Amino acid sequence: MLELLTDRPLRPHPAGAAGALSGISASCALAPGGRVALEFVLHGHWQALEPPRDAQLQGALRAGQRRDALWRHTCLELFLGRIDAAPGYLELNFALNGEWAAYEFDGYRSGQRELEASAPEVHSMAQPGALRVRAGLTVPWLQAWQAGATAWRLNLAAVIEARAGQLTYWCLQHGKPQPDFHDPAGFALARLAADH
Repeated sequence: MLELLTDRPLRPHPAGAAGALSGISASCALAPGGRVALEFVLHGHWQALEPPRDAQLQGALRAGQRRDALWRHTCLELFLGRIDAAPGYLELNFALNGEWAAYEFDGYRSGQRELEASAPEVHSMAQPGALRVRAGLTVPWLQAWQAGATAWRLNLAAVIEARAGQLTYWCLQHGKPQPDFHDPAGFALARLAADH
């Protein structure tokens, strides 16, 4: 398992308030075979979030349907590309009820197409003052892409919906006046150690 980013803080976009949450931290790891493991920890009054339809916010959740436009509600996201394969990248989205989406892009918001992937296995665990959400899924396309990769660029992001309907936008780094998780300026760099 290659840890790309571990326990990195996400920042709310300055155009909006953080809302009920005091913070979000996120981690991402890759395993052979195109396996992706993600973890998001929502700190603060997460009970004030709009609950996803047909889901509990505690315990194992069934894999849900593939669905577009998840970003209109609470949605946890990964954007991932290889440094040596820029500007292409993939986008993975999942909701707390297991609904998900996966896309491949040729460049910044261009050449979008659906990407083959397994439905994510989503598990959430309530803790004092936090909700820990883990998701694991397999992206067969990544298996070939992982070969020879020495550096990755990625963005971990979240759209959070409050019960009153307000949306807040969180990611590693915001570079524009409006939220834009695809913005290359928001991507972090993760390098493999020399012995990998």
